[in-house]
Amino acid sequence: MSAQILPVEEGLDSLAKEILAAGRTYPVFDLAKLVLGARERFNVGFKCGGEQKLYRCRKDGSVWLDKEEAMQAFWGGEWRKEFYEEVIVATDPPKGNFQGVAKCGMSGEYLGPPNYHGYQIAIVEMHRDRFAHMDLDAYKRKIQVVRDEEAVNAWMEKMSTRARYRPTGGKAPEAVVEDPRAEDGAEVPAGDVADGATAEVAAEAEEAAVVEEGAAAEDAVAEEAALEEAAALEEAAALEEVPAAEGEAVEGEDAPTEDAAAEVVAAAPAADEVLLDDLREVERHFLEHHFAEVFQHTPKVWVPGGVQGYLLSPGLLTLLRQTVAEERRYPGRLTPMLCRQLSGRHVAVFKWRKKLKAGPARPHTVPEDIVLADRPRLLLEWLKESSGKNLEQLWKDLLPENVEPAQKHLWYHDLHWILNQGYALLLSDSTLHLARKGEGEEKPGKKGAAKGAGDAVTAAAVAEVPAAEVPAAEVSAAEVSKEPEAPDIEEKEA
Repeated sequence: MSAQILPVEEGLDSLAKEILAAGRTYPVFDLAKLVLGARERFNVGFKCGGEQKLYRCRKDGSVWLDKEEAMQAFWGGEWRKEFYEEVIVATDPPKGNFQGVAKCGMSGEYLGPPNYHGYQIAIVEMHRDRFAHMDLDAYKRKIQVVRDEEAVNAWMEKMSTRARYRPTGGKAPEAVVEDPRAEDGAEVPAGDVADGATAEVAAEAEEAAVVEEGAAAEDAVAEEAALEEAAALEEAAALEEVPAAEGEAVEGEDAPTEDAAAEVVAAAPAADEVLLDDLREVERHFLEHHFAEVFQHTPKVWVPGGVQGYLLSPGLLTLLRQTVAEERRYPGRLTPMLCRQLSGRHVAVFKWRKKLKAGPARPHTVPEDIVLADRPRLLLEWLKESSGKNLEQLWKDLLPENVEPAQKHLWYHDLHWILNQGYALLLSDSTLHLARKGEGEEKPGKKGAAKGAGDAVTAAAVAEVPAAEVPAAEVSAAEVSKEPEAPDIEEKEA
């Protein structure tokens, strides 16, 4: 089993953007330590060797070494309620001659009489659910037998109700929100309707209600006219209607019987509903129907660097801590990965004076035949004479005392152009260095090959991290560069 650290994509984007905007050159080791400074800035990948694989939970992102640890995560996770609903049913209490009852010495719950057939099962379930960190034999030594009639009666009362479990198929029950004003007959505003109906829908419903009321009024007038016409014939047909009325009464007596039969048929599926008797059946049912759906069996998993400890197997958590501690001491494995990632974001990575640096451009000597404007020429002349001095000294020597902000901005812009061309380096300690021949320059004939290989490695490293599994975390630009009085070139230490 091995662990690998990879900076988060959003943090690398922010870091590269700050390097290019500020024009400063930083040691790659310092950038690696900056990434390792907070766990939100990197992700950790666990990779198995051989045929071993890890179990990753799709519900909470937890990672486990084997199936037993995964099932422990099932019992301890809140998402278990999405698959099984607890149902309390009344049952007959156990029958027998019970002189005493066993009691858990740590939780105070009654486990049952020692001569009860479910006593050993109760011990195992209590140990698994509450005290799995203890050895089973050590837990059994904590059990006390209480020989008291009240204790036995309390246990009997507890056993008179039983918890059973209804499989729900992995769907959490939806809460139904009812407006109390609807029960009182009060008008509910359209904006308060739980299903999100708009005011236009409510207006249409109101208009439809008005139309229905008008139609009902017309029907009432027509019905009243029909009654008046039939009033003359009612008395003559009274004798003939009596048997029919009796027949209707007989049919009316059969109607409740049909309704009751319908209720019985509707209640029949509830009697055939699947209910699991105990936790062992729940575990068996989950392993058969939902385990492969919830837990991904994979040889490599990525987790956030700030993952909570209870979401990792103890062995993986220890490996994560050791890997982070070793990289913080010497980031030898993170540095090559960071170089490839920065190169893919148009940041120049090069060796300058036997140290890896990352900046806006590789060092390039100033061409002898180059023609420059006055400000860039003065800046390069100062660098030739005062290479290695502080940025503040540059502005004291070249800028007039009462320079206007617009003119100052032009000087800053010209210096930024020189840095982007690689004619000078502005280091993180605010010192300026003129590029010398052979310092950080790429060897002729290897630029295309090196760039192609770097792009390929960068693409492969980025593709290894699934976007859905790795959360985003930004590296604050203020930790890389503080805002100066100038818009582009700063006075600060990284």
